Amino acid sequence: MVGGVNFRLFLAQGLMLCCLSQAFGQNSKLNFKSDTYTSNFDTGETVAEGHVKIQIGSQNIESDKVRLNNRTGLIVAEKNVVYRKENLTIKAANAEFNMETGYGVFREAVLTVENEFYLEARTLKRSGEKSYLAEQGKLTSCQDCPKSWSFVGSSIELELENFAKIHHGFAQILDQPILYFPFFMFPVKTVRQSGLLFPRMSFNSELGFSVRQPYFWAPSKNWDLTPDYRFMTNGGHGVGLEARYALGDRSFYNIRSSYARNLAVLDVPQNRGAFVAEAYQQLSPEWSFRLNSEIATDARYNRHFADEFLYSERPSLMTRPQFNWQNTNHWFEFSTEWHLDNIPRAVSAEQGIYKLPEMSFKIPSKKVFDLLRTSLEVDSIHFVRPGAGVDSDSGWIREGQRHSWVSSFAYPIDLGPWVKYNFKVEARGDAYRFGDLPSEEDNRNAFRFRTQMEQEINTEVYKVFSVGGDGDLKAVKHSWSPLARWSYSPPDAKTDHAFFESNNSPRFDLFDPNAPEVSTSALGLLPEEKKFRNHHLFTLGLGTRVVGRFGEKQKVYQEFFTANVEQDFSLMSDSLDRPAKMSAGLSYGPVSLTTSINLYIFGDRKGEGYFENVLKYHFWKAKLELGQTIVPEREIYYTALNLSEIGAWSTAFKMYFDGLTKDFYGRGITVSYNSHSKCWYAEVAFREEWNARLQKTTFGIYPTFQVFFDETKRFGI
Repeated sequence: MVGGVNFRLFLAQGLMLCCLSQAFGQNSKLNFKSDTYTSNFDTGETVAEGHVKIQIGSQNIESDKVRLNNRTGLIVAEKNVVYRKENLTIKAANAEFNMETGYGVFREAVLTVENEFYLEARTLKRSGEKSYLAEQGKLTSCQDCPKSWSFVGSSIELELENFAKIHHGFAQILDQPILYFPFFMFPVKTVRQSGLLFPRMSFNSELGFSVRQPYFWAPSKNWDLTPDYRFMTNGGHGVGLEARYALGDRSFYNIRSSYARNLAVLDVPQNRGAFVAEAYQQLSPEWSFRLNSEIATDARYNRHFADEFLYSERPSLMTRPQFNWQNTNHWFEFSTEWHLDNIPRAVSAEQGIYKLPEMSFKIPSKKVFDLLRTSLEVDSIHFVRPGAGVDSDSGWIREGQRHSWVSSFAYPIDLGPWVKYNFKVEARGDAYRFGDLPSEEDNRNAFRFRTQMEQEINTEVYKVFSVGGDGDLKAVKHSWSPLARWSYSPPDAKTDHAFFESNNSPRFDLFDPNAPEVSTSALGLLPEEKKFRNHHLFTLGLGTRVVGRFGEKQKVYQEFFTANVEQDFSLMSDSLDRPAKMSAGLSYGPVSLTTSINLYIFGDRKGEGYFENVLKYHFWKAKLELGQTIVPEREIYYTALNLSEIGAWSTAFKMYFDGLTKDFYGRGITVSYNSHSKCWYAEVAFREEWNARLQKTTFGIYPTFQVFFDETKRFGI
């Protein structure tokens, strides 16, 4: 008897599927599933209940209860309706529609198309493959946060891959209406669209009030252009152009150029401009090309228009094209650098800093024997810097060039798990060409060569202590790391030239005695220049660390304490200097304190040194940082406070203060709001900084409002 019942159920289901297939077309493949169903062969209606799932071709429907009529093709779905077709999804309380076409009415509906846009409607009518009519609708391109910003209207006519026509609507933020319009059109396309972007406004005490209007043009999927126009009440008029080109997942070009016609800002050129580029291209499996470039007509351009630059606060703007070749065992790089001075000065030194071609060859660390690992690195640098000296009688270069070459060789060895040894040799040569000397008879060419050798041996001894109890701290590791270093640089080999005999000429001249040293550190050579000075040193050092391990399954490590001290002993008979370097750090929970000191403790320079202290406190969502830096003739303090993600709000404050003059030379505060789904962002920044050239402070207000779509799909409005 049971077998007979199963046979009748199987026969009924087969007849129902057959009838439905005939109703929805011979070419439609139908799959049907539910907890229970009943079929009336006289009326042609089937009622399915409980986890109903129906698939016909590319269309899918889910609901708690469904009525299907195999004669009319009409489907009535009740409760928790979900309709899907390709990248389109409609969720509704109930619906009536033709299953073969998908046309019909959805009530209390929400329509989404991938991650492109979101549409709510009291009643949603689907009248065509891409045509919809929403009554009492809400439309936004932000699916995660429909309440953050949206457009609402009494009716919305929507055509996919075209526009939505909103009648008698409002623009809303956080469900609060802010602007009424009788009619408005909004793009509802899944491809990139050209159009106006949101305008940007700001205020600067030098430039005045500024309005910038960009336009986005997307003629292709892999490249686009964004021209913009900027008006400044004091700074004049400006235009810009950004071009983006994507060659693939790992290859791209981003280029931006801008021009500004100055009207009333003092002490800057009338015609101003900049060029910024960032690019990477994989030429082959082994070869790649990279470009980073920043060029500006004056050192204050990127202070005025910081959002156009990648690294606006660096002391020099750099252009660096670079080629790399790499395989499993070797790596080679060829690059050239061009630096432009980026420091506003009372005495101009903006002729530029140039660094030409740089080559690097590296052999990664390779295992030679069981206890021996070795590597090799060779660098060659050649750069030219025009001079800006102001006193030719002192021996400084007023006009000239310096060509330098630096190479290094390192040979690190691991002598078992405990002891490490490193041998290093560095050499440097300089060629000078003078253009303005006290006497025309002086030789305009000079050469100098120096070298340095260094050996270091260090080890680490540690002990791990287990921590009992039920606390999260499970173990503590305490280690000691002694080291010994020998460093020697003999006197220079140099030509007989008056420049080298001058008492005022340093071993590595900066070309401008009035320019701060930061202009040389822009090349990344200042530490090396100090190290290359004539010396013969023996150094002893000792470091210690205390690290805690929390947890058993998910292990978390925290450094509680660290300290290092190094003492240099000069082996030269004519020197009594014994500089010492000390650093220490302490942290536990939310508090950390680090301090570092470089100090001459013997000799004529006793008391000179470099001090730096940083205190950090992290509690809840707040980060407080206090810093102190003391160098000869300067004492700097700074404070920074960050309150992050308090709801959707964040605040950052930072101020720099000169302890000797009792004046501040920079401060700023930024307040930002980030929507919960990260789809839109608003920020206002207030900045005030000291202008050394004009000997006055400048003040600026920089508001920002952005709506985030897919970064590759900048929507226009």
